Amino acid sequence: MEEANGLDHVYSMPPVDGDPGLTVEEAALKKDARQLDEGVVYGRASNEKVGMPDSMPVTALESDTARSSTSSATAATAATAEATPIGQSSPQLHAQTMEENVERDGLAATAKKQAIREACVQGDFARLQQLAGSEGGFLTDGLRELAWPFLLGIPVEADGHIDLAKASAAAGIAADESSHAWESLPPHRDEEQVQLDVDRAFVYYPQHASSADELRQKRALSELIGQVLRRFPYLCYFQGFHDICQVFLLVLPPPICMPAVARLAVLRIRDFMLPTIDAAVQQLLLLPDILRKADPALWDHLRLAQHPRPFFALSGTLTMYAHDVQSLGAITRLFDVMLARPPAFSLYLFAAIVRAQRDALFATPADEPEMLHHILSKLPGQAGRSRGDGNGDDGDDSDDEKQNQPQSLDTLIADAVQLMADYPPHELLAWRSVPSSSVLKTADDSCMSAAAKPLATGLTMADGERLYHKHVHQLDAAERRRQQLAQVRKLLHQYRGPLRALGMAIFVGAVAIALRRAGAGTGTKSPPILGLVSRCSSLLTRLGIHSD
Repeated sequence: MEEANGLDHVYSMPPVDGDPGLTVEEAALKKDARQLDEGVVYGRASNEKVGMPDSMPVTALESDTARSSTSSATAATAATAEATPIGQSSPQLHAQTMEENVERDGLAATAKKQAIREACVQGDFARLQQLAGSEGGFLTDGLRELAWPFLLGIPVEADGHIDLAKASAAAGIAADESSHAWESLPPHRDEEQVQLDVDRAFVYYPQHASSADELRQKRALSELIGQVLRRFPYLCYFQGFHDICQVFLLVLPPPICMPAVARLAVLRIRDFMLPTIDAAVQQLLLLPDILRKADPALWDHLRLAQHPRPFFALSGTLTMYAHDVQSLGAITRLFDVMLARPPAFSLYLFAAIVRAQRDALFATPADEPEMLHHILSKLPGQAGRSRGDGNGDDGDDSDDEKQNQPQSLDTLIADAVQLMADYPPHELLAWRSVPSSSVLKTADDSCMSAAAKPLATGLTMADGERLYHKHVHQLDAAERRRQQLAQVRKLLHQYRGPLRALGMAIFVGAVAIALRRAGAGTGTKSPPILGLVSRCSSLLTRLGIHSD
């Protein structure tokens, strides 16, 4: 009786955890299940908690053990389900189901981690590219420390680590050179602007414990950018480069960070570090072509907003979306796939982001291009707050809120990959005007020989410098042609009156001569039109426009 009273006491306690029908025991089970659920890797920022440690490969024995555990858990769940009356929920059953789901996701994550490591070690670029586009990308920063440098042409050793000497050599730095040797190099002309931008860095992430930590982080960022610019002084800094470097600084260890950023700057985003912004703007012309092919109705609706150039996409594509996305988990996820794809992929990603907001864009009239331009420029930031990226609240939302929420990053990435497969860059009209030295072509596999390594990973820093100067020369030549054409158009417009009269005089004279010859050849009387032409010719002669 006392035991029964004790049980009655337990189940009659006040409700907890905001649920009027939830007891202490049920609340504890719910909390455990929620904590397990929060550890799922895919789509989460805090993904280090799931699965086994990074250094533990999945062996056959572990797989058999996992299958055995899963089978046992399934049997236990079935037994519990049989014991639970129909129409009643069991907290134990719910918690056990959640544990099974987490266990299954954890095993899948562990297998994927192992596959990422193996692809880096074996140099399997195609496999790593596929893993980057799959759900969750490279999962953890520990794996990104291998994958990102590898995608930029820094080799990974057979034992799964990166040799610092080889990393330095890949960036054109002598192995015996001191880590502070760059400080003795002449200052770069843009270092003052760099410092202004660094002072504004680390606004959204990470959360520094103190102002001293933030200052230390900014100093490291300034040194990273300064080292790249001093070692490669021909590069021109652009505002937004610090946003990209900030992400690399937070993910990669310092010895690897500088070589990776250097190769990124010289071989992957070189077009943005030219003396002018012309190459970056020229890349934007691919975006309307993508939208025209993928969604003609949407392209037509946005036509005025894209005139004369789709500048609303400049910030996102110029900074690899690092300036717009306010979550470290989301931007590293995007970097995974952008580093694994050709540089033009960022434009396809923007097209996917635009198409995901198709209904909202059609709700804005086409004759309001300024409003559409504003909406389009804000879309990348909204994509960074997508559901399932692990950075927002995954709680219950109202139906209206769910309809207005953007798609998950994984969905947007999958859409962008499909767009690029359906409408490859070389089939776009604007592709013809892209110079051969642009990174769009030098880091695009379809434009390279079959023997070349993918995504410019086989190019050296000397190759990048040569292509840089070639691109500058091509842009200068194109600018001269544009200026000459503009001068001709100006002259034609300025003298359009006399030129129009001259053209008419030439036309009338030609007709008169033709008709006179025709009449002389046949020996017949000249047709009436000949007299009209002669009178017109005489009139033009008196005006000084035409003379016999």
